[in-house]
This record gives sequence, C-alpha cells and structure tokens, in this order.
Amino acid sequence: MATVTGADIPSTLRVNGAMLSQFVGKSVVLPGRLISNDGQRITVEAADNNNVNVILNQQLPVDARFLEITGVVEPDMSVQMTSVSTWPDTVDMELLNDTIRFQFEYSHLFQS
Repeated sequence: MATVTGADIPSTLRVNGAMLSQFVGKSVVLPGRLISNDGQRITVEAADNNNVNVILNQQLPVDARFLEITGVVEPDMSVQMTSVSTWPDTVDMELLNDTIRFQFEYSHLFQS
C-alpha cells in the first residue's frame, strides 16, 4: 500500500479500511457493503474486506446493501458519517478496491 503525501491530493478521497489510519481527523469517502446496523452504528465491509464501524448521523434506507459513506476518521479508526449514498447490488468489491489503490499509486496521473 502506498503512503499518501503531497499538497495536490484532494481533501476527500475514496479509501479502503487499511488506509484509514492515514486520515485520522480528515474527511474520507468509504465505499462498502453493509454488514450490520443497530440504528446508531453500522459495520461495513470496506473494499479491501476490512470491517469498519461507522457512527450514523441519519437512518439508512431499509434496502441499503452497498453504501458510500462520507465522514471523518476517528482515532479508533471508526468513521463519523456526514452523508451517505446507496449503490446498486452489482458492485464488484475487488474492482472497487483496485480502483481505490490505483488513485494512490498513480496519483500523479490525476493531478491537474
């Protein structure tokens, strides 16, 4: 996994579970599959198969299965949700993880 550095990197990036420690206190976008929901917290399986706890700020749609959570990474590697969107059930998690890793490994290709 590449270490993220540089001022040219956008402030909110898609990340997987293993990358959260690089973004404590910062806003991230975490796509993943819903594992559990107790009404106050959810657990999602991130694109790299790591489970991440998310503190909710709103109720999720009943049929939510794949989510994209925007939020701030807490010191315990949970995410405090600020917004959420749902994705279709056809998400290829392996391809999604490859795409997330690609944006970091080849960040120079995405700079303007």
